[in-house]
Amino acid sequence: MKGLLIKDFKLMLMQKNFFIIIIVVACLISISSQDPTFMIGFITLILSLFTVSTISYDEFDNGYPFLLTLPFSRKTYVLEKYVYGLILGTGAWIVSVMICSLMLIVQGKPVTSDMLIGAFVILPMFLVIESLMIPVHLRFGGEKGRYALIACVGVLVVIGFVVMKIVEIFHIDVLPLILAIDALGPVMFMVILLMIGFLIMLVSLKVSLSIMNKKEF
Repeated sequence: MKGLLIKDFKLMLMQKNFFIIIIVVACLISISSQDPTFMIGFITLILSLFTVSTISYDEFDNGYPFLLTLPFSRKTYVLEKYVYGLILGTGAWIVSVMICSLMLIVQGKPVTSDMLIGAFVILPMFLVIESLMIPVHLRFGGEKGRYALIACVGVLVVIGFVVMKIVEIFHIDVLPLILAIDALGPVMFMVILLMIGFLIMLVSLKVSLSIMNKKEF
């Protein structure tokens, strides 16, 4: 796995100018919009997309048959993508939180609890998005995977819309749920969201392993 991680990080370093541009753009947008959490979410989610880019690099020009002749299993390959995604996404999140906090201090503004809560909410979102992207790209490849991912996001949006409509039509009282979440407190709520995110990632890992084991090259 170490060799695969080194390979993917070397691929990432080839795009260092792109990452610098992303950080600069995110900082400028955050300053103009007065929304510090935007930068955290933008940098974290954009950089986490590079995980699926490495899958596209691996399959480019029929690269899988050669890659899988090296001394590692398909299981190791899939695990490495999740580990790489976690390292990249978490690292991007930490760096963006530090940059955001520094920007607020320079502007003479306090680092509020609302900003920190907003930042922590991005972590489970990143886990869910990563959990969706990896199996989709392993199953459909780089080109078709983009369309499949858009379709999956569309389905999730439709499901959310349908749920909202059901709540509205049947006059379901969501106030007890809101009060229960509020009673948990922000720390416990964040812990629960992270646990749900990691649980979804474990399910995604099982799916990805099944997809990779069935692939023929």
